[in-house]
Amino acid sequence: MTQVQIRSEVHQMVDRLDETLLAAIHSMLQTYEQKKEDDPIVGYDLNGLPLRASLLKEELLQELEGVEKGHFITIEDLEKKSEQWLTATK
Repeated sequence: MTQVQIRSEVHQMVDRLDETLLAAIHSMLQTYEQKKEDDPIVGYDLNGLPLRASLLKEELLQELEGVEKGHFITIEDLEKKSEQWLTATK
């Protein structure tokens, strides 16, 4: 079934809903739309799953805390390690 067909069928179903279910679906859609606005998708992981802004912000704050605590590697140390990697493959 194509997206156009699905949309058409859903529109027909919505037209036949009773007031209670229509109100519930309306509320669900409002919540869904609000979440998209409040927490947009900012990228995708390696599996193609969406990454939301709130998760990215949390991860970045954790990384920043690590840097502030001295958990990082300098460019000089990285260059030394990369030389070791290259000599290990020769």
